Amino acid sequence: MLAWKASCADLLHDFARAAFLFSPNPTVQEYVINNHVQADKDAAERLIAKWLLPEGTLETERSRLMASLVTTLWKEWGEFCNHTGGYEKEYMWIAACDGKTPPHLWHS
Repeated sequence: MLAWKASCADLLHDFARAAFLFSPNPTVQEYVINNHVQADKDAAERLIAKWLLPEGTLETERSRLMASLVTTLWKEWGEFCNHTGGYEKEYMWIAACDGKTPPHLWHS
């Protein structure tokens, strides 16, 4: 536990937290549903701000766009976790569970 405490800040960067939240692996998904914390969601939102918001956008437009993107993200994440909406097709989850399909290709 001491080793974890000494290195957790370096390991829990935004990319790792987002990968944890959005993993299609059923074991990870189950763990996420029961164990994610607000810091994980905050990390995903920081990545949206960093990668998806155009630079040079006026603050009011930037705030409006961020609100829209974050609202869509958490709505679709809820559907993803519950296998509803665009994630209700059984074949998507079979590919994620079969152990043969690499996780980054399951939805291709």
